[in-house]
Order: sequence, then C-alpha cells, then structure tokens
Amino acid sequence: MRTYQPLDNVETLRPNLSIRDYRTEDRSYVFHLLSFLPDLYPRSFDWLERRLTDVERKRAHCTIALANYRIAGILIDTPKGIRTSKISTLFVSEQASRNGLGSLLFEASARRWYTQGVDGVYVTVASQKQQCIDAFLRTNGFVESAKLPDRYGPGRNEIIYSLKLN
Repeated sequence: MRTYQPLDNVETLRPNLSIRDYRTEDRSYVFHLLSFLPDLYPRSFDWLERRLTDVERKRAHCTIALANYRIAGILIDTPKGIRTSKISTLFVSEQASRNGLGSLLFEASARRWYTQGVDGVYVTVASQKQQCIDAFLRTNGFVESAKLPDRYGPGRNEIIYSLKLN
C-alpha cells in the first residue's frame, strides 16, 4: 500500500495564503467547511469521518489551504490501485475563491503524485456542481471520461474526469 509523504512544512504562498498537510485538530473545521455535503451525497458525514480517519492513518492524503490563517480549502485524495489516485474532495470556500487556492492545492498534490509515480488521477463531480469546476479541471489537464446517471438517486448524476500524468 502506498503511503503519502507530508509537505515539507507550511508553504507560504502570499502573506495571507498558505497550504499545509491536514492535522487531527483540523477535523471539526473541515466538517464546518464541508457542511454542504449532505445536500449532494447521502450519509456524507459518515463518509467524511471515515476518510479523515484514513488520512490520520496515512491511507489517504489531505492538503489544507489557509486564507488569513483560517481553513478555506481542502483537497483529499486516496490511492486506488498501485499507480492511480482519486480526488474525493476538492473545495475552496466562496469567501476565499478567486485567490488561486484551488490551483495551489492541486499543484501541491500533483508534485506529490509525480514523486510517487502516480500515472493517473480521477475525480467524480456531482452534476449539479459540474459548471462550478469544469473549467478548473480542464485547465489542469482533466478530460470528462464518463457519466454515471442516478449514482446517488434519481437525477443525482456524477461526472468522472480523468488526468493522465505519465
């Protein structure tokens, strides 16, 4: 099983923006940041609880973005097979959006994936949120590769985007 290496430290990007690895004490802040998830996915908080436990046990990785020293963004990814990773969560709060935090989260993860020899990355997106993230994903090299109709109930479709790294 592949384990993830931590960021060297906190990467300060601008005076009020930085990224760092998740810490156990971030858990309640992450739940608050992602408080909208139940609107998109059934039992999402149970899932998030399990995923953060995986991060704490080094079976997944979570990078946190800070704006003015507050958690404002998150990228959680999990190995899926030997050379593939899945982004299960990529989110930047509306208050901190348009500052490049999503790109910083993605770039930090991409550096780690290249170092670890990951060949491909994929992400699934709720169709209701596709318009919000499509341009970002395409700008970063992702292509839409599949649609899963009614994945989480009638009309709750998922779009799969994939990225080849090597």
